[in-house]
Amino acid sequence: MLDSGSPSGEEAIAHQREVQDLISSMGYVVTEMPNPTCPYDILISKRSGSGLVLSGIAEIKSRTRAGNKDLTIDYLNNEGGYLISMDKIESGRKASKYLGVPFFIIVKLVSTGDVVCWKVTDADGSLIEEVSGRVSQTRATVNGGVANRENAFLSTNSKNFFILEQGTRS
Repeated sequence: MLDSGSPSGEEAIAHQREVQDLISSMGYVVTEMPNPTCPYDILISKRSGSGLVLSGIAEIKSRTRAGNKDLTIDYLNNEGGYLISMDKIESGRKASKYLGVPFFIIVKLVSTGDVVCWKVTDADGSLIEEVSGRVSQTRATVNGGVANRENAFLSTNSKNFFILEQGTRS
């Protein structure tokens, strides 16, 4: 869980909101979840006639480093992809099935400004992204600590991977 009240947590939320603004600029209406313990961060809707139609749900992450290396698209390409907990994927899958919309994982690569995305489920909540879990050690929260979790790696070679925004930093 994000330590949202800490300085590092507040910085992560600021990055999340930048991603939300990017999605909004693409013609979507973004609704942020009010509770930081919610298993996903946003609802994504499209205007239709006089109302809104739910189009997707997403978990947004912002990452600067992986261990002692900058987290970049090249790093993701060369190191097997993006690590995310199987709990996040399963929670998103369940919500996707219940709400009848796809689930996305969106990651802002802070060191380059790139924003990348994986479509993880279809509108039925079925996994369309190949995910296989293995237990690995990660930071417990944005403020540190250690957690041993079942994690998956999302590949940049996937047909479900796309770049939402190319960063301006190199």
